[in-house]
Amino acid sequence: MTYLTSAFGNEMRNPVKINPRESTETQFNDYLRNGHTLFFFDTYDYEHLDALIMGIFSNKEKGWDYTNVVEFVPGLGGFRLYNKEYNSFAESSEFVGGRSTGLQFYDFLFNRGHDKGSMIVVKGFNQLLSSCPECVSWIRMVLENNIAQTRNAIIMIFADIGIDIPAILVPYSVKFKLRPPDAMRIEELIEELIKEKYDCSKDFIERLKDYLAGFSEEEIRRIIAYSTQWPVPRDMEEKVRDAKRAMVERVGVLKLEKESCNFAGLNHLRKYLERVKQISESSNRKLIRQWKKPNPKGILLVGMPGCGKSMCAKAAQQILSRPLIQLDIGRLLGKYVGESERNLRIALDVAERASPCILWIDELEKAFSGMDSSDGTTMRLFGSFLTWMQENKSDVYVIATANNIEKLPDEFKRRGRFDAIFRIQMPTCSERKEIFKYHLRNVMPYKEEELEDLCRKLAERTRYSEKEDDGFSGADIAAIVKNAVWSALASNRTGVNENVIVAEIEKMKGKAQRDVMGARYMAMRERLQKSGYEPASNK
Repeated sequence: MTYLTSAFGNEMRNPVKINPRESTETQFNDYLRNGHTLFFFDTYDYEHLDALIMGIFSNKEKGWDYTNVVEFVPGLGGFRLYNKEYNSFAESSEFVGGRSTGLQFYDFLFNRGHDKGSMIVVKGFNQLLSSCPECVSWIRMVLENNIAQTRNAIIMIFADIGIDIPAILVPYSVKFKLRPPDAMRIEELIEELIKEKYDCSKDFIERLKDYLAGFSEEEIRRIIAYSTQWPVPRDMEEKVRDAKRAMVERVGVLKLEKESCNFAGLNHLRKYLERVKQISESSNRKLIRQWKKPNPKGILLVGMPGCGKSMCAKAAQQILSRPLIQLDIGRLLGKYVGESERNLRIALDVAERASPCILWIDELEKAFSGMDSSDGTTMRLFGSFLTWMQENKSDVYVIATANNIEKLPDEFKRRGRFDAIFRIQMPTCSERKEIFKYHLRNVMPYKEEELEDLCRKLAERTRYSEKEDDGFSGADIAAIVKNAVWSALASNRTGVNENVIVAEIEKMKGKAQRDVMGARYMAMRERLQKSGYEPASNK
């Protein structure tokens, strides 16, 4: 329990007793009852916000009247919240189209926009603030008037995604983040809306729950109404997945990975991810909350290029049974001051709303390199991301990859940022055999025993020397098999034979990943072995 004292001084004598497990509606009610009049809502779900306000202001016993609630939209003017009709002052086209946003808001706030003792709701606050910085002083004037005459106080609500509260208003404000329905409520909606149309297995419902996480209740109803037009459950699930992809990718810096894959070798890493899956089961999540311990945070994969780091991240969505969302940090950078940090906040907010999910950041060292020589934007992004990783309480599992561990800031490598750091080196001979089997299983007409023997011989052929177990990388082997398949197709053969693969191996010698890296390979291998990080393979 925490106690928050009103910023208005002695006029608001009772502190608000806040239970973090209480609903937003309950907390909002408590603040209103204790005299707070300035609220900020971090949300894009304005339908949810409207329903919340209408529900609270429908209570006639408290003297509130929802018909007195008016909203302001920059560029459009004022409306009555309950029926979305233009307010009386905004009916003329001269007001709506002939004046700047700042003048519209000034007239709305001080002259004709509301009645005394009413509530005003401003949607798109960031747009208003950027076009009219003076609005902060006007809001402060209304606050001072509220303090002087608390009976006719004007309750002000400002809403936007990734909302920024001006520093001068922070001591007077209360900020909420509207949360989407939880897993239990989503399951109730699924059973209510599709139970009669499909024979829903438990696995089917669990997959739908993951894809519908992050949507508002109204959005879930619309998505299910649209997707249930397809009679086959698999087609319906694909439409729900498309809706999730659209939600994630409309941010511009996030991408929902559609294709899952598998990887060969790296058994230690695979077992670790399977343990994370077990820890993250719904029954265990309840115990985690009960014991007040954090959810699994994520892992960092470092090591040689072409050895499967990105493939492991893509395979994790199948192992952990979670959607995989890729964050492109390079696309976060904006041309305006503060735009990059806001883009990051919005992207992380979408990931939190979409949880449980995996947030994949590829080549992390490139995203945060050159911080000392930058204009400060990269440093601020780095600090914001570190803070989020430290304080994030949602079920977002981060998988980050890096080729050059030396370029990563030390703050990333300390205990507590990631649950574990794995080093991935060139595959061993036994792992190369498994990688060949993985790629050749569907292209060679061999029995299992014959394929096993062939892949063992191919793995030996890709060894660099008799004294070393290292050899070709997983990417090298994938390229060898791909070229062998293309060669077979060009020769009108129906399958790939051993001679074609051996010929491609000989072509690859001198061009493989180890050859490309040259002297850097031995230096990187030595650094990885001395790093103390968990080996991804059972070496």
